[in-house]
Amino acid sequence: MLLRIEVGVSSRSFATVQKSFMSELEAAFRSLAEGFQLNGPEAGGTVIPVATYHDRGMRIRIMLDTADKAVSTRIETDLNGVKLVAGLEDLVVAAGLASRNVIRENAVNLHNLKASLHTQAEHVERIWPQIKSVDGINLMRQAGAREWTIRD
Repeated sequence: MLLRIEVGVSSRSFATVQKSFMSELEAAFRSLAEGFQLNGPEAGGTVIPVATYHDRGMRIRIMLDTADKAVSTRIETDLNGVKLVAGLEDLVVAAGLASRNVIRENAVNLHNLKASLHTQAEHVERIWPQIKSVDGINLMRQAGAREWTIRD
């Protein structure tokens, strides 16, 4: 007789993650948002829950991937008709602030969601002054940001 054991995430556990996403995100990013006077978070996304903080053409977009049970952050900027989008880990590595795989993304349960959001908020707080600086666009490009022209 073959016994099959499946290890996975309970749907009840991840349902708690989904319900708690915005409140946990607000708690993790509160000091960053207040310190840099960012607007938000604004909730969005129909398939993937998304929250956005923004300030004059720059956005911090945090997404909960319900398929992968992961949370990720990307930085977006619009400047002189050009839009750039880069992942947080790519930016932090390009700036020399951390190595790969330091930023947590696991969100399979509430504990991991909280830890991932706090780690990401800490790294956004470290990188944000560089992104806002004169060399921010160069850093975005060095991080391999996707780039395209904005058409009116």
